Amino acid sequence: MARPPLAICIPTYRRPGRLARLLEALAAELEGAEQLPVLVSDNCSGDETEATLAAARRPGLRTHRQPRNLGPNENIRWLLRNAPDADYVWCIGDDDAPAPGAVAEILALLAAERPAWLHLPHRWIEPDGRVKDASPVPASLETFATAKELYTAYGHWLSFMSANVVRRDEAARSAERTVEISWAPFVWLYRAAAAGDGPCVVPPLLLVEGDPDISWRDRESEVLTRDFVGLYDEVLAPEVAPAEFAEQCDRFYRVDAFADHWATRPREELAVAVERFPQSRRLRAFLWRIAFRERRSDLLRRLDAAARATGAGERADAEVAAGERLFEAGDAAGAAEAFLRAVSELPTHAEGWNDLAVAWHALGDRRAAEAITAALLLDPTSEDAVANYDRIAGARG
Repeated sequence: MARPPLAICIPTYRRPGRLARLLEALAAELEGAEQLPVLVSDNCSGDETEATLAAARRPGLRTHRQPRNLGPNENIRWLLRNAPDADYVWCIGDDDAPAPGAVAEILALLAAERPAWLHLPHRWIEPDGRVKDASPVPASLETFATAKELYTAYGHWLSFMSANVVRRDEAARSAERTVEISWAPFVWLYRAAAAGDGPCVVPPLLLVEGDPDISWRDRESEVLTRDFVGLYDEVLAPEVAPAEFAEQCDRFYRVDAFADHWATRPREELAVAVERFPQSRRLRAFLWRIAFRERRSDLLRRLDAAARATGAGERADAEVAAGERLFEAGDAAGAAEAFLRAVSELPTHAEGWNDLAVAWHALGDRRAAEAITAALLLDPTSEDAVANYDRIAGARG
């Protein structure tokens, strides 16, 4: 008997209603493809999950109940290690679902491309039907030679477990290794893809719809800070340079809300992350925000050294010189933009903050007071900054 092309694995825990929805969707998707095995691992739910699984009748459906709650990642690991025999494995969360026609598209892509990694464009749908977020969808089929190339192009979007199909045997071997960080499924999938033969492929179709709720809400700050940075040592370091990972940090930490997560973590974690990946402007900005608010001169020194090691000092100096020329020519708005670029490049640039304060004050921007405070924090001996502080603070009255 020929080996099935795909095995579908479903980790589940205390979501009987959503699990039933997924199983119904798969039953429709798998009509006429009964040879494809489906394995569900119940992580000792202790609710209606057993009854839901008992009521789900289809050829090829197998169920397993863990004797105790292993935690979500260990349940996923068990599935990868015990996936039904097949060429590929698709591990899909119990609160996610294939888009209509997704399984047929996946099978066609597996047959045509024989990929090491098939990444499925996806979106997250709110209960009211609104799209909360969506991964990039290429205009046409994209093919990458290696897992690293796919990661460089798609970064954190690959971490959505339900959006990835890899070779079953490589996934089983990859999952032999215990991974401590929360992003363990991504680590196992990446390793499986890196070990497999064939290209890494992204089709031009939305194929998975996810639930925006997350099970790790109580550990959100840890997952999004320490564990995200921990991906580098766990799986990426052999292939991805620190500067390349810094680019991924900037893509991942694209909104300021991430600064609040870093603010809940030990300061040393963020300082070390900046020193390891100093090219990341977002990490530098987060450390600056904390160090400035807490008046931490020790963190400011470490930030300054890390940023200058990347050439940020020279780039910031050039922006300050350009801004001063614009200000002298009467273009306060253009000057402010140049000074802002300078302190974004090197947050510890005292002269840049002083000049920015003057430009903002000329424009009537209330942020001038904070800028001159930053300048004095960085260089309290600056007579120019002291004079500007008196003038700007006095103007605020």
